[in-house]
Amino acid sequence: MSISEKDNTVVIFSELMDAKSLFLTVNVDTVYHMAVVDLTEKPMVVEQPPKGLGTIKDMWFSWIIDIGFPGPDRGEGGKYLLLPPGYNGPLPDGGF
Repeated sequence: MSISEKDNTVVIFSELMDAKSLFLTVNVDTVYHMAVVDLTEKPMVVEQPPKGLGTIKDMWFSWIIDIGFPGPDRGEGGKYLLLPPGYNGPLPDGGF
C-alpha cells in the first residue's frame, strides 16, 4: 500500500487493513481515512460528519483533540478550526 497524495487531500482507504499494513495498532474491521493539512497559508476548518470517530494530531503524532463520539461534538458532527502555531491573523466566522 502506498500513499502519495497532495497536502489537504483526504484519503479514504478502499480496503480494510490486514497484517501487511504498515500502521501501528490498526483494527481489521475499521474503514480508515487520513489527511495531511498544510496550515502555513491560513487557518483551516475541518468538518466532522455525524457518527464519526477520530483524532487530530500534529506532525509528530502528538494528540491535539478527539473528534466525533469522544470529542466535543459527541458524535453529532461539528466543525473544528485548525490554526498554525503562533497565528494571530483574522479568524473565520462561525461556531467552532
